[in-house]
Amino acid sequence: MNQIPLGELITPKISDVPSIAIRQALDDLEKAEACDNLYVNMNVWHGPFDTFSNMAKAHMEQLRDMSGKPNATCVVCLAGSVISAAGNDARRDIRPENFDHTTYNKLLGFNALRTGDVPTFLKYFGFRNIFKYPRMFLFYENDPVKFKQELRKLADCLEKDGL
Repeated sequence: MNQIPLGELITPKISDVPSIAIRQALDDLEKAEACDNLYVNMNVWHGPFDTFSNMAKAHMEQLRDMSGKPNATCVVCLAGSVISAAGNDARRDIRPENFDHTTYNKLLGFNALRTGDVPTFLKYFGFRNIFKYPRMFLFYENDPVKFKQELRKLADCLEKDGL
Protein backbone atom coordinates (compact mmCIF):
# COMPACT_ATOMS: atom_id res chain seq x y z
CA MET A 1 0.00 0.00 0.00
CA ASN A 2 1.41 3.39 -0.97
CA GLN A 3 1.37 5.78 1.95
CA ILE A 4 1.05 9.46 1.10
CA PRO A 5 3.89 11.27 2.89
CA LEU A 6 2.98 13.77 5.57
CA GLY A 7 3.06 17.34 4.40
CA GLU A 8 5.78 19.74 5.41
CA LEU A 9 5.35 21.56 8.72
CA ILE A 10 4.07 25.09 8.05
CA THR A 11 4.58 27.80 10.66
CA PRO A 12 1.44 29.90 11.22
CA LYS A 13 1.80 33.64 10.72
CA ILE A 14 0.40 35.15 13.91
CA SER A 15 0.22 38.89 14.51
CA ASP A 16 2.34 40.41 17.28
CA VAL A 17 -0.65 42.59 18.20
CA PRO A 18 -2.82 40.70 20.72
CA SER A 19 -6.18 42.08 19.52
CA ILE A 20 -5.40 41.16 15.92
CA ALA A 21 -4.08 37.75 16.95
CA ILE A 22 -7.30 36.99 18.87
CA ARG A 23 -9.41 37.88 15.85
CA GLN A 24 -7.17 35.75 13.64
CA ALA A 25 -7.51 32.78 16.00
CA LEU A 26 -11.29 33.20 16.15
CA ASP A 27 -11.52 33.37 12.36
CA ASP A 28 -9.41 30.20 12.16
CA LEU A 29 -11.57 28.53 14.82
CA GLU A 30 -14.70 29.31 12.81
CA LYS A 31 -13.04 27.83 9.71
CA ALA A 32 -12.32 24.69 11.73
CA GLU A 33 -15.91 24.52 12.95
CA ALA A 34 -17.14 24.75 9.35
CA CYS A 35 -14.67 22.20 8.00
CA ASP A 36 -15.93 18.64 7.63
CA ASN A 37 -12.60 17.04 8.47
CA LEU A 38 -11.83 19.08 11.63
CA TYR A 39 -13.32 18.43 15.06
CA VAL A 40 -12.89 21.09 17.75
CA ASN A 41 -11.85 19.87 21.18
CA MET A 42 -10.08 22.39 23.40
CA ASN A 43 -7.96 19.67 25.01
CA VAL A 44 -6.05 18.64 21.87
CA TRP A 45 -3.54 20.82 20.00
CA HIS A 46 -3.66 19.42 16.46
CA GLY A 47 -3.74 15.72 15.82
CA PRO A 48 -5.29 12.84 13.93
CA PHE A 49 -8.81 12.09 15.16
CA ASP A 50 -8.10 8.40 15.58
CA THR A 51 -5.28 9.03 18.04
CA PHE A 52 -6.68 11.86 20.16
CA SER A 53 -8.44 9.57 22.56
CA ASN A 54 -8.10 6.17 24.13
CA MET A 55 -11.68 5.43 23.15
CA ALA A 56 -12.56 2.29 21.30
CA LYS A 57 -13.10 2.72 17.57
CA ALA A 58 -16.88 2.32 17.96
CA HIS A 59 -16.97 5.19 20.46
CA MET A 60 -14.89 7.38 18.16
CA GLU A 61 -17.34 6.74 15.32
CA GLN A 62 -20.20 7.60 17.65
CA LEU A 63 -18.46 10.84 18.63
CA ARG A 64 -17.98 11.71 14.95
CA ASP A 65 -21.67 11.11 14.32
CA MET A 66 -22.82 13.02 17.41
CA SER A 67 -20.66 15.99 16.47
CA GLY A 68 -22.10 16.06 12.98
CA LYS A 69 -18.63 15.48 11.59
CA PRO A 70 -18.61 11.86 10.38
CA ASN A 71 -15.56 12.57 8.19
CA ALA A 72 -13.43 14.22 10.88
CA THR A 73 -9.78 13.28 10.50
CA CYS A 74 -8.18 15.90 12.76
CA VAL A 75 -8.87 17.36 16.20
CA VAL A 76 -7.92 20.97 17.00
CA CYS A 77 -8.18 23.45 19.85
CA LEU A 78 -8.06 27.26 19.53
CA ALA A 79 -4.31 27.21 18.87
CA GLY A 80 -4.69 24.07 16.79
CA SER A 81 -7.15 25.83 14.52
CA VAL A 82 -4.43 28.42 13.82
CA ILE A 83 -1.97 25.59 13.10
CA SER A 84 -4.50 23.97 10.77
CA ALA A 85 -5.36 27.21 8.95
CA ALA A 86 -1.67 27.63 8.09
CA GLY A 87 -2.10 24.60 5.84
CA ASN A 88 -0.70 21.83 7.99
CA ASP A 89 -1.53 18.21 7.22
CA ALA A 90 -4.50 16.94 9.24
CA ARG A 91 -2.66 13.65 9.79
CA ARG A 92 0.15 15.31 11.75
CA ASP A 93 0.30 15.49 15.52
CA ILE A 94 1.51 19.09 15.95
CA ARG A 95 2.27 20.93 19.17
CA PRO A 96 3.67 24.39 19.94
CA GLU A 97 7.15 22.98 20.58
CA ASN A 98 7.34 22.02 16.89
CA PHE A 99 7.76 25.71 16.01
CA ASP A 100 10.18 28.56 16.65
CA HIS A 101 10.22 30.30 20.05
CA THR A 102 7.98 33.22 19.04
CA THR A 103 5.30 31.01 17.48
CA TYR A 104 5.58 28.62 20.42
CA ASN A 105 4.84 31.47 22.85
CA LYS A 106 1.90 32.77 20.84
CA LEU A 107 0.33 29.31 20.62
CA LEU A 108 0.76 28.89 24.38
CA GLY A 109 -0.87 32.31 24.72
CA PHE A 110 -3.90 31.03 22.81
CA ASN A 111 -3.97 28.03 25.12
CA ALA A 112 -4.08 30.37 28.13
CA LEU A 113 -6.78 32.42 26.43
CA ARG A 114 -9.04 29.42 25.79
CA THR A 115 -9.23 29.02 29.57
CA GLY A 116 -9.83 32.75 30.08
CA ASP A 117 -6.37 33.51 31.47
CA VAL A 118 -5.93 36.92 29.84
CA PRO A 119 -2.88 38.05 31.88
CA THR A 120 -0.95 34.92 30.87
CA PHE A 121 -2.07 35.32 27.24
CA LEU A 122 -0.62 38.86 27.27
CA LYS A 123 2.63 37.64 28.88
CA TYR A 124 3.11 35.12 26.08
CA PHE A 125 2.70 37.96 23.61
CA GLY A 126 5.45 39.91 25.39
CA PHE A 127 3.34 42.24 27.53
CA ARG A 128 4.24 42.07 31.20
CA ASN A 129 2.57 43.54 34.25
CA ILE A 130 -0.75 44.32 32.61
CA PHE A 131 -3.32 43.64 35.27
CA LYS A 132 -6.22 45.61 33.80
CA TYR A 133 -7.66 42.48 32.24
CA PRO A 134 -8.84 39.91 34.77
CA ARG A 135 -9.25 36.22 34.20
CA MET A 136 -12.42 35.41 32.28
CA PHE A 137 -14.56 32.34 32.75
CA LEU A 138 -14.67 30.89 29.27
CA PHE A 139 -15.60 27.38 28.30
CA TYR A 140 -15.95 26.65 24.62
CA GLU A 141 -17.55 23.31 25.35
CA ASN A 142 -20.41 24.94 27.30
CA ASP A 143 -21.29 27.60 24.73
CA PRO A 144 -19.11 28.05 21.62
CA VAL A 145 -21.05 31.16 20.52
CA LYS A 146 -20.61 32.92 23.86
CA PHE A 147 -16.94 31.85 23.99
CA LYS A 148 -16.29 33.57 20.66
CA GLN A 149 -18.39 36.64 21.56
CA GLU A 150 -16.45 37.18 24.78
CA LEU A 151 -13.10 36.85 23.02
CA ARG A 152 -14.21 39.33 20.35
CA LYS A 153 -15.18 41.78 23.12
CA LEU A 154 -11.76 41.26 24.68
CA ALA A 155 -10.09 41.95 21.33
CA ASP A 156 -12.07 45.20 21.06
CA CYS A 157 -10.96 46.28 24.56
CA LEU A 158 -7.34 45.41 23.84
CA GLU A 159 -7.47 47.34 20.58
CA LYS A 160 -8.84 50.43 22.37
CA ASP A 161 -5.83 50.21 24.70
CA GLY A 162 -3.41 49.91 21.78
CA LEU A 163 -2.77 46.21 22.26
